[in-house]
Amino acid sequence: MSEREVEEVEKVGEVGESTENGNYTVLNITKKSTSVHERKKTVAEGLLDIGLLVANASQLKSLFDRGVSYQYFHILLVLLILTFLVQITVGFLLLALANIEEAIEDKKRYNRLNNAIMALVFIAVVINVMVSVFGISS
Repeated sequence: MSEREVEEVEKVGEVGESTENGNYTVLNITKKSTSVHERKKTVAEGLLDIGLLVANASQLKSLFDRGVSYQYFHILLVLLILTFLVQITVGFLLLALANIEEAIEDKKRYNRLNNAIMALVFIAVVINVMVSVFGISS
């Protein structure tokens, strides 16, 4: 192994056994870096959810100001309530995700929960696009 390869391996983890073709395996790749990235991503999703929640509350207020006589009142009301429910669900799932221990057996559960959150955030964004299409004009 060259000095450069040794330096690169030292950055990532410990060197394992040499394989038949002369390559080395790298063991114990730092889980902290991936864990920190995943947690920051999860926090960013939470902040996105809060931003959408505030925007939806503002849109709901504008919708009520327009009144029931507004052409798309009922459609927008249903869409806004639906997006509130999705966002609240995402919030609870984020809380559950934060409580999962970083044990090996919980990694699958963590990934499934994280994927579910991502899907729900996507659904919330799609609903918000639909709300924007029907729009609450002044």
